[in-house]
Amino acid sequence: MGAFVEELLRSYRWRARRMFGLSSVEDAFPGAVTVIQRFDSALRLNVHAHTLVLDGVWVSTSTRERRSMVGIGNAWSGGAGTW
Repeated sequence: MGAFVEELLRSYRWRARRMFGLSSVEDAFPGAVTVIQRFDSALRLNVHAHTLVLDGVWVSTSTRERRSMVGIGNAWSGGAGTW
């Protein structure tokens, strides 16, 4: 599970670097939360994961430490803001 989320976040960092001209991928901060669900609605054992990923990254501004959110589209789309 960790490999999936790491690769997805790596992809978002690189896309943000290309789209916004960042000097490094370290300037982009994506976010994700993964929850492990163990049972289904009938209380049968059904281990699976749900992952929520931000549809963008947080980027530090050049003049101060404050970060702002910029959208980059989802990982399967062709560009920013498209589904």
